[in-house]
Amino acid sequence: NVILEKIIIDLEDEVVNLLEKEKANLEIIESLKSKGFKSSESAVSESKNQNENDCHKIEKECDKKENSKGIAPGMFKLNVS
Repeated sequence: NVILEKIIIDLEDEVVNLLEKEKANLEIIESLKSKGFKSSESAVSESKNQNENDCHKIEKECDKKENSKGIAPGMFKLNVS
């Protein structure tokens, strides 16, 4: 029983320490947000969206170039005898 009580006390202390660290981290995040900094998660998300938009633009340009080199209707005539 004494061993179990010591384990429980140690676990409680660890939980309290983790909660204090989490609270400090949240305070830092809130402080950075109030100073105009973005959270890293939203910055990464915005960067990913921008990369996807850039890829779509490049794909559209490639499609335009490929289509301009394509065969247009009426370019060739087929003679059937």
